[in-house]
Amino acid sequence: MPDVIVFERFADFLEKKDRFKKNYVHKVISQGVYQPQEDYYLRLRQKLISLFRKNSSLDELDEILKKITPKKFDNYETLIDQIQNFMQGKTYTWITPPRYQIDYSRLELTVNPEIGLCIEGEDYFIKMYFKKQPLNATKVKVMIKIMQDTFKEDYPNARYAVWDIRQNIFYDKKANEVIKIPYNLKQEALIWLKYASEE
Repeated sequence: MPDVIVFERFADFLEKKDRFKKNYVHKVISQGVYQPQEDYYLRLRQKLISLFRKNSSLDELDEILKKITPKKFDNYETLIDQIQNFMQGKTYTWITPPRYQIDYSRLELTVNPEIGLCIEGEDYFIKMYFKKQPLNATKVKVMIKIMQDTFKEDYPNARYAVWDIRQNIFYDKKANEVIKIPYNLKQEALIWLKYASEE
C-alpha cells in the first residue's frame, strides 16, 4: 500500500457508506501515486499557479482555450470565467503554500494546498476543486480541519480554504476556528489501515 495518501482521498473515504469503504481503500491503493499526465485539469492548474506567482493578469488564462482539445473546451471555459469573476478587483500577492505530512494513527496524509495568496492583508492557503460534482459541506469541513491540524502551529495567523471554482464558492476558516465534524479522524484512520491490510 502507499505509505502516504493525499488528504482529499481520506476526506472522500469518510463520506463513503460503511459497506463501500473497503473497496474505496483498495481502489486508491491500486491507483498508486499521482500521475500528472492523467490530471484532466493539469494545464489550467499549472497556468493559474504560474499567473498568481508572477502577479500577472488572469486574462492570460484565456490563452489555454486556444490549445486544449474540443472535449475540454466547455469545462475549461466555465472554470476560467469563474476564476476571473471571483478574483476581479481583489488585491493579492503570492506566498508559497506549505506541503506537509500529518499522521493520524500512523496513516500518513500529504496536505498540499496548491495556492498561497495574501489577499488584502490576509494570508490564505487554498485547495482548489474543479470537478462538476458538488462539494459536500462535511467534506469541506474535514479538508479544512486537516489543514488546520497540519499547519496551524507554523502558520497560526493564516486562513485555510477550499475553493470550489465551478460553483464560485470559497470556504475558509481561521487557524484557531473550531470546526465540528461527525468523525474521529484517528479512529477513521485506523479503519483505513485495517482495510488496507486486508486482501
